[in-house]
Amino acid sequence: MSIEWNDIYVDIETTGLDPFNSQLITIQVRTKVETKIWPVWLEAQDGEKSVIKKFISFTDAIDRYNSRLIGYNVLKFDLPFLIGRMINLGMLTHEIWTRIFHELNWFDLYQFLGDEFGKFRKWKTGLAGGSVTTTNEQIPELFKQGKYGTIIEYIRDEMEGYEIVHNAIKKEVFYSELQSLRKRILLT
Repeated sequence: MSIEWNDIYVDIETTGLDPFNSQLITIQVRTKVETKIWPVWLEAQDGEKSVIKKFISFTDAIDRYNSRLIGYNVLKFDLPFLIGRMINLGMLTHEIWTRIFHELNWFDLYQFLGDEFGKFRKWKTGLAGGSVTTTNEQIPELFKQGKYGTIIEYIRDEMEGYEIVHNAIKKEVFYSELQSLRKRILLT
């Protein structure tokens, strides 16, 4: 029996690294069909709360048994930041905690590729070519300046990069061997 995963790429942009002193700028997901971006600047009334609610609703709607959420540093940054923001905003419930950490399947490219901070650009350009014009370090300043179009362009490029890097990894022999080992040990 083989699992055919529905791969969903996940990322966030923030004004800083500390969820208790910084805020979300966007949450985004990329599916086989589309890239969804939930920016705070379009949610004038509820801002971050609305963006987080949309992401939680999205996760409620996916098939948790056959979907795999993939990100870069998602387990060490994105998820802890989201949890911190939900605590600050009074949104974190036992149900949400359980959904995020126990019911969803996560795959972190950061840990899989060697746990080296800041190397995603090298992986992306090495596998897909091209160059990176905007970096994630620039996003907070772009947000302050109201350069939302540049942020959206960066997000679309980065989400495409996650998919390119992940698909390249899946073509490697070691990956198929790992999947065969997983199948033999866990699914028999």
